[in-house]
Amino acid sequence: MSYGYSIDLRERVLAYIQDGHSQKEASEVFKIPRQTIYNWLRLKSETGDLRMHRSSKIDEGKLKEVVSGHPDYYLWELAVFFQATPSGIYRALKRHKITRKKRLSSIKNAMKASVKNF
Repeated sequence: MSYGYSIDLRERVLAYIQDGHSQKEASEVFKIPRQTIYNWLRLKSETGDLRMHRSSKIDEGKLKEVVSGHPDYYLWELAVFFQATPSGIYRALKRHKITRKKRLSSIKNAMKASVKNF
């Protein structure tokens, strides 16, 4: 299934088909592969919507909990914990706006505080 076509175009194609035209005619008029139109029809009948929802096997709440409890974990360690790939963990962190950047200024301030307590 393609994610590249706008929802507006998908609705126009399906409205064209509902007006009595065939999928083949819609394919030729809108210059879209027939398989794509079949996929949209199936998606509309199964979900009632033309938006494709990508599911994630990484739970946002659990991810926030693990990252806050173990901020020093590497991506590969989180990947082992969630049974995913490091790139999948990276995308999940980015999607949920969880940053793990260590700024030099915050490290310097932490170092100064630890030196004062020494």
